[in-house]
Amino acid sequence: MHSRSGRWSTKIKRIVAVALPLIVAIGGLLLLSSCRHGTKPSTVTRQIAALLREARSRSMKGENGAAWGVHFANDVAGKSFCALFAGSYAPGTVARYQTLPAGVRFESSSVPAGGTLDILFARTSGLPSTSTSIGVERATGGAAAGTSSVFVHTSGRSEINGAPATAAPDITPPSVPRGLSASTVTTSAVTLLWSPSSDPDSAVAGYKIFRNGTQVGTAMTNSYTDFKLSPSTSYTYTVAAYDAAGNISARTAGLVATTRAPLSPSSTSLLRVSSSNPRYFQNASGKIVYLTGSHNWDYFQDGAKVGQSIQLFDYKSYVKFMQGHNMNFMRFWSWEGWSFCRSMTSPSFSEPLAYPRTGPGNALDGGLRYDLNQFNQAYFDRLRTRVEAARAGGIYVSIMLFQGWSTCSKGAWRGHPYNVSNNINGVDGDYNGDGAGIEIHSLQNGLTIDALQKAYIRKVVDTVNDLDNVLFEVENEENPDDNVSWQDYVVQYIKSYEATMPHQHPVGITTPLNSSVKPSELFASSADWISPATGRSWGDYRNNPPVATGQKVVMADTDHIFGVGGDGTWVWKNFMRGNNPIFMDDLSQRPKLKSARVAMGQTRSYADRINLSAMTPSTTLCSSKYCLVNNGTEYLVYQPGRGSFTVNLSAGSGKTFSVEWLNVRTNTTRAGPSIKGGRARQSFSPPFPGDAVLYLKTR
Repeated sequence: MHSRSGRWSTKIKRIVAVALPLIVAIGGLLLLSSCRHGTKPSTVTRQIAALLREARSRSMKGENGAAWGVHFANDVAGKSFCALFAGSYAPGTVARYQTLPAGVRFESSSVPAGGTLDILFARTSGLPSTSTSIGVERATGGAAAGTSSVFVHTSGRSEINGAPATAAPDITPPSVPRGLSASTVTTSAVTLLWSPSSDPDSAVAGYKIFRNGTQVGTAMTNSYTDFKLSPSTSYTYTVAAYDAAGNISARTAGLVATTRAPLSPSSTSLLRVSSSNPRYFQNASGKIVYLTGSHNWDYFQDGAKVGQSIQLFDYKSYVKFMQGHNMNFMRFWSWEGWSFCRSMTSPSFSEPLAYPRTGPGNALDGGLRYDLNQFNQAYFDRLRTRVEAARAGGIYVSIMLFQGWSTCSKGAWRGHPYNVSNNINGVDGDYNGDGAGIEIHSLQNGLTIDALQKAYIRKVVDTVNDLDNVLFEVENEENPDDNVSWQDYVVQYIKSYEATMPHQHPVGITTPLNSSVKPSELFASSADWISPATGRSWGDYRNNPPVATGQKVVMADTDHIFGVGGDGTWVWKNFMRGNNPIFMDDLSQRPKLKSARVAMGQTRSYADRINLSAMTPSTTLCSSKYCLVNNGTEYLVYQPGRGSFTVNLSAGSGKTFSVEWLNVRTNTTRAGPSIKGGRARQSFSPPFPGDAVLYLKTR
């Protein structure tokens, strides 16, 4: 995992922590606690001491195999808070965040204004990294109106204002969780969501989840997903909160959730990178699955120019169109905001979006502001419905999670939900104040944005995890210098989240627009597949695609190579170089696009016929330089244009090969006379003009 700039300080000498009533960011990823207004500094220091004791206790127990500590931030980005973490401070290691109440701050002599301090307790011994005094003060009109302090000894023992920090017995349980609901239901899982509990004495430590009266798990946040359930079955859930002292609240009223009906049979199957030929994916039975197909901006969300009526995309008909062309892959574009133009001269919008527009107040487009503490269920219902429809048609879907064109310009940023003028939550993703929000797709995206994005990712994954025709794409085309590192960070998060779920899906990243990005950065990532660009250091993916090595599955996408462009020749060349070609389709009837659609179906037909697990691309065994070869056994050769060519059949000495020709232009095949192997330069002449494919196989 990549460390974030500003996420944590190394071995800083002082630390502070605060425990307060809980506020939870979407889906429970970011658990924030806050004291009520008017809280005394002495009350805050008692809560700090309790958090320090918890960190020390967890370290001595060796929870998560890590040392635990507390991170303190004093007026960082306008907030003072502390966080209980494992190992080292980073969003993925935090168990609980706690913010200081209004009017209370750390003394600058303890934690410098704008600074961050950590204290870490050693595993087993529980000894702190340093001994220090942490001061907390309440200010009125700039003058201190009250102070209190916590002193941490080298032994790990804490004192409050010189007295041992031993809390009075905590016998009060947390409040009962409220608003229990089933936010996502699939054929095999139920995701529960509830409003967080509060505790007058200490922070809420977690929640116990009960199914049909029996505890099935615990959660540290206000969300829990119950897996491995049976389809078409009703389950009753209750939830209770507990605190660090072991007090348990009463359970919620029972919630009945019924799982979805079993999925219909499909030709799709869960994909993973092939063990025999990692240029491709393989299905559950081990058969190679070559992916190819077209995609359009409006497959998933409907869009239009502002001021125009929205145009509903006929998705059902296009699935049939793809089936008729023998395609098996589509890419779901996701637009994050209502404007995705480079300027405000011709803004556009898309529906539905992931967040609901609830108000109060109006966004920059005149519509209601977004509530980032909720999800727009219509977005996720459509996602589920359309992925299921593709599955019924034997088509795999790559779900795009984030969109660079929704942030990369000031015009686009004006329509983004994370623009502070567009949401009711005070969230501002434009940290550098330049009027664009590209930093939200970088490692500089900050604690709050990171939490919101992870909650959204979890919601998407929960919605489709039981479906076997899913791939994930982190983001389409973005600019930040560290965008590949951020995409890799997201890949790792998805993989860790799905690790305990029934299905683990392939995750891919695409090349950013940033011209300084090197291919090695994508190939070194945690992704299962990548989409390259052309030129620069990538090679000529437009005219002479590089040979795929198998380091990653390569999804060669015209979107990143041409924008809108390419033709049937481009498809065949990429297939012969071991790539999986996919096509940005503007749905026009231009001859080049029509030839590409036909070629994708042609290549897939041969991919299903040949033993692709044993075939590798070669530029030396055929004079056309475009062939897939299982040397001595099977050859598939593409000849762009007209004319004779040669194939090296020396490895097939003594064998007889059947001969088949494909006329690419007319999409017709014919058999040729069989031939004997053995010649290093066996000549072939296509029996028709134009592009030709030769298929040789031993009898």
